Amino acid sequence: MVHLPEDIVKLLFDELGAALAGGAVTVGQCGLVCKSWLPLSRAQVFNTVALNERNAKSFFDVVETSSSRIRRLVRIVRLEIADGDSFFSAENLQHLGSFPKARTLYVETNGEWIPTLAAAYFSKNFPRLLRLSLVVSTTISMYDILCVVTPLQTLKYLSLDADEFNFMSSALPETYRIPPGLHYLGLDMEMAENFLEILFEMADGADDEDPHRFKMPLFSSLGIRNGWPQGRSFLGRYLHTFGKQIQYLWFDCTRENMYDEPEALSFCTGLQLIKLRLKRVNVADTLLEIVPHLQSPALTTIRVTGVGLRALSKRQDKWRTLDQAFSEERFAGLRRLDFDFDGSDVESAAGVERLQEILPLCAARGLC
Repeated sequence: MVHLPEDIVKLLFDELGAALAGGAVTVGQCGLVCKSWLPLSRAQVFNTVALNERNAKSFFDVVETSSSRIRRLVRIVRLEIADGDSFFSAENLQHLGSFPKARTLYVETNGEWIPTLAAAYFSKNFPRLLRLSLVVSTTISMYDILCVVTPLQTLKYLSLDADEFNFMSSALPETYRIPPGLHYLGLDMEMAENFLEILFEMADGADDEDPHRFKMPLFSSLGIRNGWPQGRSFLGRYLHTFGKQIQYLWFDCTRENMYDEPEALSFCTGLQLIKLRLKRVNVADTLLEIVPHLQSPALTTIRVTGVGLRALSKRQDKWRTLDQAFSEERFAGLRRLDFDFDGSDVESAAGVERLQEILPLCAARGLC
């Protein structure tokens, strides 16, 4: 066993870490078998680090006293800061040290912490960060967001999950920019569409003669809750302007004016995947509002979430119309029509079976 090839040992450690409860502990113990296994074991154990008020000091004590370069093994950091935490002060954050090879950072906190984290922690400690996910228990403003992304010049993926976007606060940092490589933006919060409104205002008000003027960012992947791509919406304006470059789009279909024509979708001619959240709406009617505007020959996947089984037993005439629509030539490249059903695995299986009954042409093509 000691002389197994390194790649085989790594695969075994990966399986142990994923399959067992407390798998990281087991893999760590495996590292004690022989010296050749220790580096592989530590790489697995410290691949993901979750820090909170209870364990952060202990973790950094281990890091500081260890002879190995543990920080360089970390690829994913999960940071949880609750109200009243004493360890995560601005002063302590400045001394936490860097994670030079971390690519993904998840942060769960309240909005008051965002500027502090951005100034004292993000830029110095995550020089190669690609993915940032912020879960904020309160509102988040444009000031907060720009404070976060401005120093992260390698950032490609930004996900914001907050209670609400505070568009009434129009203050901006003294210096700000959107990282040039940022191509995925996910806005999962109320008033999310106003984020695009402020971006347009910043771009429209920029001085054309300023070589560093703010330019409207282009997101090839865009997700937005509380947004509807009607022509008069800011999401609609964004799709009208940059729709040809958008490959992935998701939005929430539960807003009050959901039956306004979503004609802006017709500008998304490079769209490959569209995801729709359809909670608390008539599924068939809503899809029929959207489907006529999908004109991308590159579209391969339509994903629908939040569907209840009862929705499939209503408006059978509309489902037949949908089945015919998906058989049109413009959907020749469609490969998957995925429905995520609410409920247990049994209910999901029943939903898929029912979907194949009411969409027989799609089922014959293997779409559902």
